[in-house]
Amino acid sequence: MRNVWKGLVIGGLTGAAAGLALDLGESGARGASALGEAVAQHAPEVADHVRHSVVGAVSAASERARQSEIPAQAKASSVAAKDKAAAAVADGVHQAGDAVGQGKKKATEAVHRAKDAVSST
Repeated sequence: MRNVWKGLVIGGLTGAAAGLALDLGESGARGASALGEAVAQHAPEVADHVRHSVVGAVSAASERARQSEIPAQAKASSVAAKDKAAAAVADGVHQAGDAVGQGKKKATEAVHRAKDAVSST
């Protein structure tokens, strides 16, 4: 009879442990199911919020990029225009100097020819 009591106690404890494990598993399954349903219900709202956040961030970043490029482009354009104008002025001064030099040379030659013509007559 001693072994019967031992078997009864061990069987009871084993049965209680198995029952507890099954109850915990069932409770966990219900919790997971409820969590899954909650996620499914809130997923469209979360996706919509994420989409709006991403669109807003991209829009703000592109606006900042556009705004930051305008001053840089304007500065580059004004520097290029200033450089072209300076080059044109320098070229014009150089050409004018050459023309004055040629005119002076021709005038000097003409004066010498006139003097020679006067002297020879």
